[in-house]
Amino acid sequence: FEAGHGRVARAAGAGAGRQRSLANYLDRYLSLRVRDDMAKGCPLVSTACETARQGEAVSRSYADAFAELRAGVMATLPEETAPAERAALASTVVAALVGAMAISRGMAKADRAEADAVLAPVRGVLEGLAAR
Repeated sequence: FEAGHGRVARAAGAGAGRQRSLANYLDRYLSLRVRDDMAKGCPLVSTACETARQGEAVSRSYADAFAELRAGVMATLPEETAPAERAALASTVVAALVGAMAISRGMAKADRAEADAVLAPVRGVLEGLAAR
């Protein structure tokens, strides 16, 4: 997970003069390019089920990676939203991102069109949740 932590900031488009936004997260995280190149994707997606079979140290690393991604998403949400609501929404966004990408990757070899179709509706729902 350590190697994947830098991808979190890049997923938000953060960096030299660029502002973090939920749209940047969604664009980058749910892209077909990332889906098809597992080496560049989020380690939360590829290791979710296997992590549960590992020891506490691996679980801690996974939890830390989740917390980092959630914090990045929280930073894109309106500050006037209550902190508990922002945290809950950010957790929901991360869970949906990881789940959508895992499902899309799992189907890509068998039914590429359906695998592609999984990502766009998730993005739409997440944008709608964040806008409310």
